[in-house]
Amino acid sequence: MIKFKSIAHPYARAIHEFAIYHNTLDSWQNMLNHMVYISNNINIKKIISSMSFFQQLSSFFISICGEKIDKYGKNFIKILVEKRRLILLESIYLEFIFLRNIHENITHVTIISAYTLNTNQLNYIQKILEKRLSKNIHIKCKINLNLINGFIIKFDDTVINLSVQHQLKNLLYFLQH
Repeated sequence: MIKFKSIAHPYARAIHEFAIYHNTLDSWQNMLNHMVYISNNINIKKIISSMSFFQQLSSFFISICGEKIDKYGKNFIKILVEKRRLILLESIYLEFIFLRNIHENITHVTIISAYTLNTNQLNYIQKILEKRLSKNIHIKCKINLNLINGFIIKFDDTVINLSVQHQLKNLLYFLQH
């Protein structure tokens, strides 16, 4: 996967810069997402692997994408097929999202809690994180019924564990040492 990422990065960067210049970030994200969705279909994968001519493969994939891709998306597919790199679509998409998040100063945060947090709680957490990190925060919530109470915040390589289990574990460690 690391090799794919290093090969995918220049493609993603080129698309990202093109999309910024043409103010089409949303459009490119939607097109790439659609291409990945199609390329991950098991039946489509079988058909693609059986095709040997670049023109045939390009035309087939473009026709399946339909009107959800524009002329630039079609050219992008032709380039990937010609270079035998259609397999990189998902890596290119993920790298594009990564570059877009950096460009738009966005950090995705996952909050894991024992119960559903209300809107006021989420807004408060978001406001604190935005102030602390100086970034726009997008929150995704998950429920873990194994937590007694509290919550866990995860973003980038950071974990902030504010669960009761974690606090009890720390207390036990402190008492034993």
